[in-house]
Amino acid sequence: MSKQGIRTSDAFGYIAEQAGGLQNVGFCKRDVYIFVSWERLQRVETGDAVSLLKLFRARKIIDPFFDWEVKLDEERRLNNFLWCDGQSKLDYDAFGDVIIFDISYRMNNIILYVPLL
Repeated sequence: MSKQGIRTSDAFGYIAEQAGGLQNVGFCKRDVYIFVSWERLQRVETGDAVSLLKLFRARKIIDPFFDWEVKLDEERRLNNFLWCDGQSKLDYDAFGDVIIFDISYRMNNIILYVPLL
């Protein structure tokens, strides 16, 4: 769906219309959004993790205050990562606040394989 440019809500509306109403669909719109998110995660390839590491290394060259850390599980799969650039460090020193984006909220088993570099 999303590859073809069809919005999730439009697809759900079409399915409901074809089924003769929401009561005949058998799932809710939230289920569709969860499935679409899961499907997108399944398309993530190993190259994405390698690209992330290359991006972090390149950024460290440009910004000497850029720091990053990745955590791998026992099978060397990317578990999570954290980064902080020089500007963020200056902002923290000035304001004492931190903003964290947890994109794993309500998602299961994000698995990316990271080869040794």
